[in-house]
Amino acid sequence: DEGVDTAVRAFQFSQRMKVDGLVGGGTRVALDRSPQEAAAQMRRSALSMRAFRDTAPDTVILVNLPSQTTTLVRDGEEALTMRSIVGRPSRETPLLQDQITHVIVNPTWTVPPTVLREDKLPLLRAKGTPGIANAVVYLDGTPVEPAIVDWRNVSPRRVRIVQQPGDHNALGRYRFNMTNPYNIYLHGTNEPRLFDREIRTVSSGCVRLEDARGMAEALLATEHVSTARLDRMLDRQEPQWVRLTQPVPVRFVYWTATVDDRDAVRLHPDIYDLNEDPVPT
Repeated sequence: DEGVDTAVRAFQFSQRMKVDGLVGGGTRVALDRSPQEAAAQMRRSALSMRAFRDTAPDTVILVNLPSQTTTLVRDGEEALTMRSIVGRPSRETPLLQDQITHVIVNPTWTVPPTVLREDKLPLLRAKGTPGIANAVVYLDGTPVEPAIVDWRNVSPRRVRIVQQPGDHNALGRYRFNMTNPYNIYLHGTNEPRLFDREIRTVSSGCVRLEDARGMAEALLATEHVSTARLDRMLDRQEPQWVRLTQPVPVRFVYWTATVDDRDAVRLHPDIYDLNEDPVPT
């Protein structure tokens, strides 16, 4: 009724959430949080932030998994921040210390081994298609027409699926390469509607950026790539690699309490259940 709707909206406003009166995943988590749990989140995050402050470089890309946000800090000042999408609980985004070495404009997307094994190969076996727009399917290194192949006895190591560049591509128009052995990187997306969610744990481990173009412009500006040149690169419709002269550090953190630009405390869901241990008082 109207009273409940008003109360839910007031609560969402107090939590700096999307005010829509709908008790979705994020609102439910916030409603269930006790004052004791909120205090523990603040203490735990403050301890982690102090440790980070003592070791963090002046220029860094900060990916906070619980808030599902990515922030570019340049010379100690916040230059750019945006909503992000991170790994689902069954395919968690790891807490990495890494660096971005290359920006790829118009990337291809090669389906990762886990996604290939658990998602795409079963689809090939059931329907004769990987369910990916504008993709090339390789069997033993040779392009094939997937509908005419019997996939029932084909092992995943024999299959490679590559989606071609374009707006349809799962990585969007930008990929930010890192050096870790887990094939984790930052990229755009072809599903911008997902950024409207309060809880955005839907990826297979990589981090999708709401404003990948803005991040690309910020990183490529130091390589003397103007916005006009970036537009020309996009128009070529093929992968364009730019190596960063100075790789940009990236830190993945797990802060379930942060302070926003209004100096208000924001509490975030413990998306991977990492905050179950007691926190020092």
